[in-house]
Amino acid sequence: MKNKTRVIHKTLSFILIILMLFIPVLSTVSAETIETEAINADDKLTENLKAHLETIEDDEYVPVYVWLEDYGEDMFYQVLSKRLGVSITEQNEEAYIGSKVAEKVQLFEENLELMKANASEYSLQTTEAGEIDIKSFSPMLFRAKASISDTMTDTEIQNCLNSGMTSTEIINLSERHQYLKDYRQTRKLVNTTANQEFSRLLDLTKCRNVYLSEGLTFLILECKKSYIDTISNNSLVETVDLVVDVEFVTPEVEETPDVSTYGVEGGNYHMNNQYSYNGSGIKIGVLETGETHANGTIGLRFDENHAHLSERGIITNTITEDTQGDDFISAHATKVLAIIGGKEVAVGEKIYSGIAPKASLYYTNLNIYVDEVSNTSYFERALAWLVVTKNVNIVNMSFGRTKAPYIYGDTDKIADEYAINYNVLLVKSAGNITYMKDENGSILLDQNGDRIIENEWNVTSPGFSYNSITVGNSTCTKDNDDKFTMNSSSCYIEPSY
Repeated sequence: MKNKTRVIHKTLSFILIILMLFIPVLSTVSAETIETEAINADDKLTENLKAHLETIEDDEYVPVYVWLEDYGEDMFYQVLSKRLGVSITEQNEEAYIGSKVAEKVQLFEENLELMKANASEYSLQTTEAGEIDIKSFSPMLFRAKASISDTMTDTEIQNCLNSGMTSTEIINLSERHQYLKDYRQTRKLVNTTANQEFSRLLDLTKCRNVYLSEGLTFLILECKKSYIDTISNNSLVETVDLVVDVEFVTPEVEETPDVSTYGVEGGNYHMNNQYSYNGSGIKIGVLETGETHANGTIGLRFDENHAHLSERGIITNTITEDTQGDDFISAHATKVLAIIGGKEVAVGEKIYSGIAPKASLYYTNLNIYVDEVSNTSYFERALAWLVVTKNVNIVNMSFGRTKAPYIYGDTDKIADEYAINYNVLLVKSAGNITYMKDENGSILLDQNGDRIIENEWNVTSPGFSYNSITVGNSTCTKDNDDKFTMNSSSCYIEPSY
């Protein structure tokens, strides 16, 4: 699943032994390693860090990222094989999934044949040809007869059945979710074990504010300038970089969106195919940052009473006793969730919905992870919750860092590493605009009645990541039909058509 060249650093071979303590030993493991070329310790320091070190004294503290050498895909797949009880490689993943699907399809077809004579006892409907109608299965019955794992909820199974998916397609989707879960949990185990073992080798009394990545092989810490050489001389270290703290901002939204403004008119998402592409069986994560309101509160959660989102079953970790009340609602988060997966709502004679009204939605907010280490660390923690803990297929990020330089940086690297390590599709807004406000928090207007722009960013991190889809927007609004002019915050150069 991971298209990236890897080598195993000899010193990291001990990690495989440690990992075997967590995974039942099913066969003898040969932990062959490949020597990497020796790297000069000074070459491991980025130019930003070198420049900063020139400006401080030896006893001054400096915040750094410490990225570790790759342990190698051979090692990872050995551990994954132990977890699954069968030999897995990058080359045979599809064959493995295919064999699991074929096994369960055969089981389901055998059960289906046995049920034909007594279909009414199971409350199942039959076709004119005497075949059982798959759509008439309840989620619980289909799960039992097709041996569907808990990686798909009953609601997800029901949506797939209602959408016209065949039993083979649903089983295939379920097995891919299960393999992805096993793959990601194993990746996290290997990566976090590497972090823990490296931190064990450090003299932590000379470091402070240490953060160990929850899904990748890196640490964030503060140490004195004099200790940088000790870290970079360690053979496990690949790169040491300066932490340039960032602030993440969300575009301004003045009020919670109404149904007709931000929904899609019913039928638009229906494709000319055998069933509707409505998101059935797909898990979408929405990662937001809080809106700061005029009274100082931060909008952490979406409006769960909004017509598109009420009783939608959105999984979130932001609705707590501490975030109740309208002061903690983010209009932007509500808007994004409604556009992506809002349920169908009737307005007059029209039906409106989100683009993927049957997808499973997961929501979290950067601000609930705030700590004293780095803003980047809570970006990574939020991403880990969605991707590793909740096993989503797609993550939408409509926010961006606000500090220059606008070049590939730490958050972009983290996004790239998650896309590569965890096989997740990341979608990022290209740019952001914020508007000037008065002392009461109201947006100021110019003499023409237009909002006065305070800051306007082009592509913002993590939108520079090579493995994300960064999406721009046009200046089209409900008041005009200007679909072909890119918003100035979406690109470096205005495209021509």
